[in-house]
Amino acid sequence: MAGRVSPFAAAVGGAAVSAMGDPYEDLLRQARERMVQTFNPAQLQDPDQQVLDRARQLLGQMVESYTLHLQEKGITVSEDSESLVGRLVDDIFGFGPIARLLATETVEEIIINGTEVWVIDAERGKYKAEVSFRSPQEVVNLVNRVAMRQRRQIDPSRPKVDAQMSDGSRLNAVMSPIVNNYPIVVTIRRHRMVARRMEDLVRLGTLTQQAADFLRACILGKLNIVVAGGTGTGKTNTLNAFLNAVAEDPVARFERVLVLEDTPEVDISGLPDAVRLVTREANEEGTRAVTMDDLVRNTLRMRPDRIVTGEARGEEIISIINAANTGHDGQLLTVHANSALDVPVRIVQMAQLARDLPERVILGWFADAFDLLVFLRRITVGEKTLRKVVQIAEIPPSRFMEGDKLPVNLIFEDKGRGLRHVPGAFPSRLEELIYVRSGHKVSLQQYLIETRR
Repeated sequence: MAGRVSPFAAAVGGAAVSAMGDPYEDLLRQARERMVQTFNPAQLQDPDQQVLDRARQLLGQMVESYTLHLQEKGITVSEDSESLVGRLVDDIFGFGPIARLLATETVEEIIINGTEVWVIDAERGKYKAEVSFRSPQEVVNLVNRVAMRQRRQIDPSRPKVDAQMSDGSRLNAVMSPIVNNYPIVVTIRRHRMVARRMEDLVRLGTLTQQAADFLRACILGKLNIVVAGGTGTGKTNTLNAFLNAVAEDPVARFERVLVLEDTPEVDISGLPDAVRLVTREANEEGTRAVTMDDLVRNTLRMRPDRIVTGEARGEEIISIINAANTGHDGQLLTVHANSALDVPVRIVQMAQLARDLPERVILGWFADAFDLLVFLRRITVGEKTLRKVVQIAEIPPSRFMEGDKLPVNLIFEDKGRGLRHVPGAFPSRLEELIYVRSGHKVSLQQYLIETRR
């Protein structure tokens, strides 16, 4: 091969000495054409290891010819062959310049404005990345590689898209004409599975051991629990740890668990009878949307032992509340809120999107449906970001409402010194509910006393 130059290498070499631009662009274009000729669309969209190994072999041969011909023209190639092959694989099958960022454990979000890349890192904070895309079209290509897996696409006639990446991260992209100052803007929220078990939450400082034991007893006791917090506070990781408590119990693990999500994020691998349902957007071909409310209603016909709602954002909250009030116990639900006391307000706002009901009626339904509230907050200490449960509260039934107000009784609270039991708070009603729903006689008081030491 050293004495011969392929037509491909000649074309690349000609482009290299031309004044028309970067020779890598021609190398990438030719490599893409070769991959399209070699693999079928399904393999290109979702390559397995065998496809990637074969691709690397072919691309290695192409890179060898490419570098040889440039050297014959007296052009020095600064990048080694292995790096060039890696770039090609990332650009054709993966995520181009941001591939290395996606492989970095501490990266939480990646923002692409046009061709520029910004990073939000758990340890470094926000910074502008050294890498960038060569053109806005490269960003569009990346988005469509991801979106095509969910049969979606972004283009000027469909200028926005939400999609899930192969690692579970969530991608949102918007482009001209609904973006004014950039051709395309992409936001990627990483799916960082940093906590799978309750012990992980304790290790990370999200929970104290006593609070974790208290919550485990409540979860196995089939209380209905709301996990609340702002964006990026760790609600999904907390939900995963709660479900793992079910998966680790020798009896509860065989319950039929139905998980409802917009994008698959919750880990159900440890549950032998778990079913995941996901929403679907409408498309221009006439396929109707499947909403979260549709999923909740259908779930009731599937004999669930537990219903887990990844996040309630709107009118589906009424169906969720109705399910909890008709004997579907052990529910886990996440919502956005600014504090534990703000959760009832958010519930009312969501419910009134569906029906014009008095606030008192909605709060009464909610109070009779859910029993416990866990609130998380993101706290920055120096350059490090921590996710902490700062409030655990009992939601008393509607008979304890004070006019149009629903009191929330704090059991644990973190006022800057760690999550501690609130003096005088002892939810004996929760012990009674656990016994009625699960048949377990549990003393929750032991966890509260232990916390006061």
